[in-house]
Amino acid sequence: HTRGSFSTAMQIELWDSCPEFGRLPPSNRHNQPTPPRSKVSMLSKLKRSVLDSKSFKDTKFLFTSWNYLSFLASNFLLYFWYDITYTFMPDHAKEIGLSDGEVSLIIALIGVSNTIGQIVIGYIGDFPRVNTVLLYALCMSLTGVANFLVPWCHSLASLLVYGILYGFLVSANYALCSIVIIDLFGIDRLTTGYGLMMFFQGFANLVGPPAMGHMRDSDSNYDRAFIYSGIFVLVSNLLILSIYPAIYRWARDCCCHGNKAAAGNSATSRKKTPPSLEEAAEEAAEPLTSA
Repeated sequence: HTRGSFSTAMQIELWDSCPEFGRLPPSNRHNQPTPPRSKVSMLSKLKRSVLDSKSFKDTKFLFTSWNYLSFLASNFLLYFWYDITYTFMPDHAKEIGLSDGEVSLIIALIGVSNTIGQIVIGYIGDFPRVNTVLLYALCMSLTGVANFLVPWCHSLASLLVYGILYGFLVSANYALCSIVIIDLFGIDRLTTGYGLMMFFQGFANLVGPPAMGHMRDSDSNYDRAFIYSGIFVLVSNLLILSIYPAIYRWARDCCCHGNKAAAGNSATSRKKTPPSLEEAAEEAAEPLTSA
């Protein structure tokens, strides 16, 4: 019943942003006709939101940034090769003589350790003194080493240890990847940067397993695929470490600039802070007291 107290322009704006408001019963005192919702206006608003100039500017900026291109290349290599465990570990375990139940136990341990790893690594990354970029690179490098050693794991115990380590370490990619983008380009470009990164990750996941399956068909085993997986995961982390100096300089400049700005603001506030009411009363009373 409060709809009648709004102007027609505000009604149209409310109907566009909050359709539930337009379904309220009309006021008894102000029987105003309900303006029709134009599909053309809704489509134009959707078109403006999709073709946002800021998104295109951010995309252009990111694709002209060597740091972001290196980060995309690192993620492409990582997602091209690291998925071998989820895709081919069951077949590899069966080829070395493990049963279906033992293979299921390995995959289950990978999932459990991955869940725990996301919580633990995310908690560690929240500490102010922890460098999330180096933590991310360390975990991914150890993931590459673990994949590289898989061809020499011929027992259930060794593969169980591998599954626990792999699931825990690879969870750093899920827990810290968005934080690395923020450290690189700030939170304003997180949406565009994360969306482009997800596109390249999905494309790498699409073409990676067929390439590794071709290696298995030519070698009759997965040893070469796991060795290449470890090598290229390590190469992907070298790309991350190559842009680390730029991240360090960016963080250092931001901290120095923030400290200088805070010091300037505090000095300005000390200079321009007006006296309190009690101080003003005391200053006004001083001439009378002296007289």
